[in-house]
Amino acid sequence: MDTLANREAVAAEIRRFKPGLILAPYPGDRHPDHDAAGRLVQAAAFYARMKNRVLRDEETGEPLEAHSPGLVLIYLMHEQEKPTLVVDISEHFEYKLAAVSAYRSQFFNPMPDDYRFIGTKDYLAMVKARGAFYGGMIQVAYGEPFLARSPLKIDDPLRDLGGGKAGL
Repeated sequence: MDTLANREAVAAEIRRFKPGLILAPYPGDRHPDHDAAGRLVQAAAFYARMKNRVLRDEETGEPLEAHSPGLVLIYLMHEQEKPTLVVDISEHFEYKLAAVSAYRSQFFNPMPDDYRFIGTKDYLAMVKARGAFYGGMIQVAYGEPFLARSPLKIDDPLRDLGGGKAGL
């Protein structure tokens, strides 16, 4: 749940690990746990950078130095939004399928005739179709969409967005 205590606990971990990038679920996802986690992580990332908020290491009790993650990206699971960016995951897509398949609690074997996982009986087929849809947006086999809640700072569009190639 997105509570003050949980925000501070997650913010303390952000300060402890000092990530440059945080990935969070889409706030507004139809699954209430995903929705709450997305809101919680975004709030915690904000709290982590506030110098006047004292957060302590759970083990040592020492105050943790404020840390501002470079970027919080929101990932989509069930909802469709126009993404800020799409990452080419074609080379690693089979690993994604294996990881998704590891969540055995999400699958029945055999699948009961009346079972529906959020509108689909074959979740892996949905994951493949979704990956192909977002991949098509960037002319690759499979893509992973992300949303940025704040502008992305780009110093050199050719280097940062064009892969070093002239003529994007």
